[in-house]
Amino acid sequence: MPIASARKSAFDVLLRVATEGAYSSVLLAETADALEDRDRALCHEITLGTLRRQMLLDAVIARHSSKPPEKLDREVLIALRMGIYQLEFLDRIPDHAAVNDSVALAVRAGKRSAKGFVNAVLRSAIREPFRPDFDDPVEELSVVGSHPRPLIERWIERFGFTETKALVDFNNTPPPADFRFTARFDRLPEEEREKIREYTDSVSSAGKIAAGSFRAGTSDETLRGLFENGLIYFQDEASQLVADAVGAVPTDSVLDLCAAPGSKTTSVARSIDPERGLIAACELNESRASRLKENCLRQGADFVSVVRADASRGLPFAVGAFDKVLVDAPCTGTGTIARNPEIRYRVSKEDLQILPRKQLTILASASKAVKSGGLLVYSTCSLEQEENEAVADAFLAQAEEFEPAALSAAGRLSDDSGRVNIRPQEQGTSGFFIAAFTRKG
Repeated sequence: MPIASARKSAFDVLLRVATEGAYSSVLLAETADALEDRDRALCHEITLGTLRRQMLLDAVIARHSSKPPEKLDREVLIALRMGIYQLEFLDRIPDHAAVNDSVALAVRAGKRSAKGFVNAVLRSAIREPFRPDFDDPVEELSVVGSHPRPLIERWIERFGFTETKALVDFNNTPPPADFRFTARFDRLPEEEREKIREYTDSVSSAGKIAAGSFRAGTSDETLRGLFENGLIYFQDEASQLVADAVGAVPTDSVLDLCAAPGSKTTSVARSIDPERGLIAACELNESRASRLKENCLRQGADFVSVVRADASRGLPFAVGAFDKVLVDAPCTGTGTIARNPEIRYRVSKEDLQILPRKQLTILASASKAVKSGGLLVYSTCSLEQEENEAVADAFLAQAEEFEPAALSAAGRLSDDSGRVNIRPQEQGTSGFFIAAFTRKG
């Protein structure tokens, strides 16, 4: 029997995530057009579910395997993880289908000698379902919730055990499908816009923290068609709030650094009049810059100037050239684990030493492009203080010409200092930090 296409695609994505450091969200998007709707949904379920439950799956494998998971060939381990995930979490999948395809996937990956081993481990797991028992609640949360213990301990220290558990639970739940309209939609005749609005209103609800954000109650072909035609764009509501925080008006000149894939760039672009204002978007990596440009074109933001530049080494713009500058800095991404589950396994102490230095360097470089009286917005999709408050404080300490600015778009989410910390378990979105600064004039 041939292997189901959904399982083949899921295996290939998981292998690339494990061996190349790739991101599942990007790889799944690349496979979307090659699969039928039903296969696409199953591929996403197996891929993301296997990543979300990876540590628990490895504990189950260890119970039934003669070798510890870390000693297994990567391809064999992935086939086993996929099989165990389907057996434990997908009731609608027949046991024989999960077992047979997992065995076949190992053979397909060139591990024919492991055929009997994979079959034996999965059959054993069917006969004796594993229910782990822990004396240590932190270890239980770590293994059952599949988050490395150092990360769990960091969060418990900051949020407490109850809030950390809520965060872990959120990270292991499929995130909502948030979307907004695009500049291409804005240019449609009113009659066409109203027709589309009537449909989106029937399948979605209004967002809670970002103006113009919608949360889909279903993901159907009509919504997918609107997305493919560049009329709506799927973007986490908290990410949309970052773009709102820029507060762009039609005549503004806006610079967006570290801009790929263009989610925030194209959101800000909706507020800019191409005849009176401008927006430049910077990205260092060539392929990411190409993707950024394609995203702008598809959404009707073709007036955005895409510039290849390394923001950590200076910018090719005149001092004080922009009214508004957005720095959505590269970070650990711990606020987006629900959408990118593999991130949890990649965060290291070294990241939290290296990245803040890079973030501060980029922020200092970006500040030079802000004109007198202009606004500088700093954001990350991280929950870690080293990348957030510490960087904002360090910037203010060295940039005497800037002062904190209130974030009016964030409203009730702002703290006493005007900054925003969005926690996934509280808002039901990705986690983001936002701070703003005004150049004194």
